Amino acid sequence: MLDNIKKYIAVFMTLLCVITMCPQIVYAADEVPQRETVRVGFFEMNGYHMQDEDGNRSGYGYDTLRLMARYWNVDYEYIGYDKSWSEMQKMLEDGEVDLVTSARKTPEREEIFDYSRPIGSNECMVTIRKNNHAIIAQDYSTYNGMRVGMLNGNAINKDFEVFSKEKGFTYTPVYFDKVSDMESALQSDSVDALVSSSLRVAKNETAIEKFSNSSIYIIVKKGNKELLNKINYALDQVSDAEGDWENDLYNRYYSSADERNLEFTYADRAIIAQYSSADNPLMILCDPTRKPYSYIEDGEMKGILPDYFRKLADYCGISYQFILCDSREEYVSYGTKGKQADLAIDARFPDDNLPESKDYGVTAPYITIKSAKVYRKDFNGEIKTVATVDRGDSGSIEDVYAPDAKKIIYPSREDAMEAVKAGDADVAFVYYYTAQEFVNNDSSGSVRYSLVDQPSLSFQYRIALAPRINHALAGVLTKGIYALPDRTIADIASGYTAYKASDMTLKMLVQLHPRALLILTGIMLLLVIIVGVQWLKLRGKNNELKVSFDKINRDKHVLDKLCTDYTAVYHVELNSGEFETLKIMRSSNADEVMRKAEKGMKDFDEYSQYYAQHYLAEEDRTEFMKWISCANLKAELHHTDRVAYNYKSVPGTYGKQFFSVQVINIYEDAQKMYVLMGFRYIDEIIEKEKEIQKRLQDALDELQLNNEIISAISKNYCYIARIDLQKDFFEEISNDEEMHRLTGNSGCASEMLRKDCEMQVAPEYRAYLYPLLDTSTLKERLQNEEYVSTEYRMCDGSWHRLRFIVKKRDEAGNVTHVLCTVREISDSKRREEDLLFAADAAKRESEMKTRFLATMSHDIRTPLNGIIGLVNLAEQHAEDTKMLKEIRDKMMKSLKYLVSLVNDVLDMNKIQSGDFKSKEIIFDGADMMRKILRIYDQKAVEKGIRLEVDWEKCSVRYPILLGNPVYFGRILASIMDNAIKFSSVDSTITVWGREDILENDQAVLTIWCKDQGIGMSEEFIEHAFDMFAQEKESSRSQYEGTGLGLTIAKALADKMGGTIEFQSKQGVGTTAIIKIPFKLGPQDISSKTTNYDNVSVEGMQVLVVDDNELNVEIAKCMLENNGMKVTCAADGQEAVELFEKSEPGYYGAIFMDVMMPRMDGLEATKTIRNMKRSDAWSIPIIAVSANAFIEDILNSKQAGMNAHLAKPLDVNKLLEALKKCLAENSELKIREDL
Repeated sequence: MLDNIKKYIAVFMTLLCVITMCPQIVYAADEVPQRETVRVGFFEMNGYHMQDEDGNRSGYGYDTLRLMARYWNVDYEYIGYDKSWSEMQKMLEDGEVDLVTSARKTPEREEIFDYSRPIGSNECMVTIRKNNHAIIAQDYSTYNGMRVGMLNGNAINKDFEVFSKEKGFTYTPVYFDKVSDMESALQSDSVDALVSSSLRVAKNETAIEKFSNSSIYIIVKKGNKELLNKINYALDQVSDAEGDWENDLYNRYYSSADERNLEFTYADRAIIAQYSSADNPLMILCDPTRKPYSYIEDGEMKGILPDYFRKLADYCGISYQFILCDSREEYVSYGTKGKQADLAIDARFPDDNLPESKDYGVTAPYITIKSAKVYRKDFNGEIKTVATVDRGDSGSIEDVYAPDAKKIIYPSREDAMEAVKAGDADVAFVYYYTAQEFVNNDSSGSVRYSLVDQPSLSFQYRIALAPRINHALAGVLTKGIYALPDRTIADIASGYTAYKASDMTLKMLVQLHPRALLILTGIMLLLVIIVGVQWLKLRGKNNELKVSFDKINRDKHVLDKLCTDYTAVYHVELNSGEFETLKIMRSSNADEVMRKAEKGMKDFDEYSQYYAQHYLAEEDRTEFMKWISCANLKAELHHTDRVAYNYKSVPGTYGKQFFSVQVINIYEDAQKMYVLMGFRYIDEIIEKEKEIQKRLQDALDELQLNNEIISAISKNYCYIARIDLQKDFFEEISNDEEMHRLTGNSGCASEMLRKDCEMQVAPEYRAYLYPLLDTSTLKERLQNEEYVSTEYRMCDGSWHRLRFIVKKRDEAGNVTHVLCTVREISDSKRREEDLLFAADAAKRESEMKTRFLATMSHDIRTPLNGIIGLVNLAEQHAEDTKMLKEIRDKMMKSLKYLVSLVNDVLDMNKIQSGDFKSKEIIFDGADMMRKILRIYDQKAVEKGIRLEVDWEKCSVRYPILLGNPVYFGRILASIMDNAIKFSSVDSTITVWGREDILENDQAVLTIWCKDQGIGMSEEFIEHAFDMFAQEKESSRSQYEGTGLGLTIAKALADKMGGTIEFQSKQGVGTTAIIKIPFKLGPQDISSKTTNYDNVSVEGMQVLVVDDNELNVEIAKCMLENNGMKVTCAADGQEAVELFEKSEPGYYGAIFMDVMMPRMDGLEATKTIRNMKRSDAWSIPIIAVSANAFIEDILNSKQAGMNAHLAKPLDVNKLLEALKKCLAENSELKIREDL
């Protein structure tokens, strides 16, 4: 009987819950208070937010939230474990989460977020891989150029930027969205170091810097004061009740010695042996008046600090003896009265400067001393009086927390706390464990304590070693400190601060528990009463059973009333299929089934199958029977407590045909699974849904008609969008043959317009179009207009007209919405605009030419005027040989500058006219770079600059290349010229290269040139390749050069399909990166390095061919001064005749000009090479020409010349080329001579 009672009660309560959940019925009942749900931004950070594969969470931030939940009726919903820190802040700003933890305060964040009480503190931490020995802690020269991984949106990034400037090193930031991505990049050598919060657990990393300690907070969206007040209340309660919870959590997740090497080395053991003798113990000093930290009792030093040192000394194996001072004064003056201590275990230093100046050795900190506030439990929060031993010095804790309170001075901290207990003062500020001991051992229970939340008021104790003690002992003790368990201090402290039951007296027991005797007496009386009443219960058992039956009847009556909307209710056990009918509406379909077939049904599946066969249409039966089967319901309810199903049946007696069946899991164990199943009519709901669908269809038809009309009108436009000016938001509207509709493309209007302009509008019209596309000014421009429009040309050459049309104004007449339309305009307008633009382009080209001529005029006149002045000066000092040499050197420098200027102008002319030709030859790229670097190494030495090649970074596997060596050499020379030009004395230029092999025998040669010069700003880098570009007006006069070198280099790189880019910072230097593609040449061909230093030209007969008498005289003088005999010819024809008449071997070499009358040098060379004589192919023929373009050099090679020298001649280069040709005497080769 009792089982039936329990069953009916359970059914009744479950059905009551079902009915109250139905949306059609509203009950006026009292609701059970629900916990508040708060969405927490829970981003991944090892040590702070962690979640394992099973969804279990942990970490400093998680445990903080759980502590708060003890004092706040709240449920947390954790969101965004896969999100980054910057994404988490955006989610909070957008309202997707309610709070985020671990935020530092910054001015930018304080504008959009509100901050809680502090929940801890962190530092900016810099870490490197453990196996990285190149970067040395605090050796900031090794920090230079580090690739530093940083989190997007992290306030610590700015702290590191300030730190790097203070320490004088540079770095390259690499930004990441997630901590895990950043950590992976460090381990894969993609970055050299990480900058992060010290709240991140660093694995396989070494911390090299920690700085910028700052508090962290919980942040909420700006203005959410209600949530912020709840958070602060919970944090206050945690601080009051949980003690030193911040330190506990930090020790739990971050204080670990697992990755430290704490083994004592051979040297450590030698030091331990030195101080392990019991006959000569170390004398240990500490304050005897700071109970429970350190004090004297029964002639023995006791307290947290001495006990900790005992454990430390035992671990390290050293011998010690405590010094017992009778007073604090004796302790303070101990070292000044001839007495000496070896170690002080309560040394407090703000940094290492003081101990270093005093020659003290110091260990790592082993305890953090925090302060606490002691107050009576009836304290109202207002501090009027403070009990203290302070004499009024500014900056004390009392001045921070109670600046306006009256200070009452007491002899000791214990007396101050007793004064608070007696009500003579409101609060007393003491050390944390001092407060804990006093409150825990207060028998009256009238005082409380709480940890103060000001990190700056905390300090740490370290162990100080006297100057005479081996300071390496500090390292031994530090290893011991790290090796001792994290909770050593806390465990020791609990022995001094915990309440001791042995101290409890009977009087104290009565004071603490005044009702104890009454309760004990009451219990005894209650036992007597229970025994007496028990027999009365037995007598009243029959009456109770009767009452139970009456209650069941009442419950059944109530159940029937609650089930009014349900035609049938069943109690079903799904494993066996057994069921009980709780309610059946008379004359319903279910009632007919019950009367006809219930007795013959084995289980509920058979019952429901019978119902389906008789009352459901054939097409609906299979799905219904599958869903309502016990096996399916069991599977469905395995993941949820409630399922529902709608179906249509044959109309019953009441004409109803639409039903909803709801099934609820009410009890489940290993063998049984009971559900409550209810059927009810939903015909009225279906009718309402049909009515709503009809109205929606009518609205849709009307909308389609409107769209068809608009589409017909808008076919003249190729683009339409509607723009909300207040939100800067656009929605694109398509226009096809059938319907005018939204495409789904939407977003920020100003960004869309600017992006489309950059991608589709011709470059010359973009600057003109940008102001017209500015949506922020549209409202003002349309104040008195209904539209504004403009016309422009597209990248494909077509012309379009853009028009903004007013769509909607507010009540004040201000435009709020516009339509943006674009249509193609006529060909005549296009031609008209083409003519206008062509005229404008011609004007700009004319202005550019004018500027070019003005610059060239200045650059040519300046050295010419200098030469004229030097000539005049030489006439005045004709007898001064030293002065004449200086004048000649300066004139030569000016003349070389003029030659380079003319060459640059000619090169620019060829580039602009498109006259450069892409000819390819086989050359040794590595050998070519070595020769160029050899030349520029000498130039760097002359200026006092070091030119270094970083061979460790160099990688060239295939040196023989097919391409244009002249172009490549000119590019490299321009970059090296710039690096030397803009570098200061004693600076360094570093060059390295790498060859990347591609498919189809292709390679990309990349050259890096890094200097320490003046650098460039980011704005100027974009214009560095412009003609005559100078970042400062003074640069043109301060640094030599034509201003065309980089322009030519960039054009040549583009011609070769390569790139040049700069990475630069003003005051730091510039890195130029050259990337040029080449084809791979046959690697069995290599440059022969021939030693021609011993080749003699003394007495050699040479033939000089040039139509310019001055050039002939210069060449003849150079050659004869080096012991050669010279024959001259005025043109190619004469040279051929002289060679033909000479005996074989008579001429040792021919120096041939290229451009000459009658027969030029190329034709003369071909004629000589075709002669039928033994020396026709062996005699070196060296081209001497003012033309030094690649075409000239290649033409010389094809004609049969061995080398090519550019005028004006340099005697050293001339002799070098001749000796090289004589020494090699091999296949004809053309060498670039820059």
